[in-house]
Amino acid sequence: VWGAPLIVAQADVKAAHDWVQRNRHIDALLWKGIDPALIAAFHNGYVGVRSTLEIPDGSVSAPFDINRGLRQGDPESSHHFSDILKHVMNDTVCTWQREGIGFKVPGNNVCINHTCIADNIILFASSPQQMSDMLSDLS
Repeated sequence: VWGAPLIVAQADVKAAHDWVQRNRHIDALLWKGIDPALIAAFHNGYVGVRSTLEIPDGSVSAPFDINRGLRQGDPESSHHFSDILKHVMNDTVCTWQREGIGFKVPGNNVCINHTCIADNIILFASSPQQMSDMLSDLS
C-alpha cells in the first residue's frame, strides 16, 4: 500500500458475547465516559434474567440465571463489545503507539496498528515479525 509493506491479521474473539463479565462492561463504559446513570439503566435490563433449556425429548431444565454475556442480535451489543475490547487493549495499544508499531503511512506521521469491529480485532503491521510480536502481545 502506497509502496510500503502492509501485513494484516484478523483475530476473532471466540464466543465473545457469551462470556462478557458485566463488571468488565461497566468498567469499559465508565472508561469511555458514559454517564453512570445511563450505565445503570442499561444494566437493569440484565438483572434477574433467567432461562430454561428444552431438549429434543421435550423435557425442560430447571430455570437458571444468566449472569454474563451481552444480548446477541441487539444492535447495541457490537458497539458495547468494541468498547470492552478497546478498554482491555488500551495499555497494549498505548505501548504500540509509543514504539511506532503498526503500518506507517508513507509521507505522513501516522501509524495505524489496529481496529476493533464487534468481536473482531484487525491488526496492521509493517513486517511479519512485527505482526508476530503484536499477536503475542494480545495472547
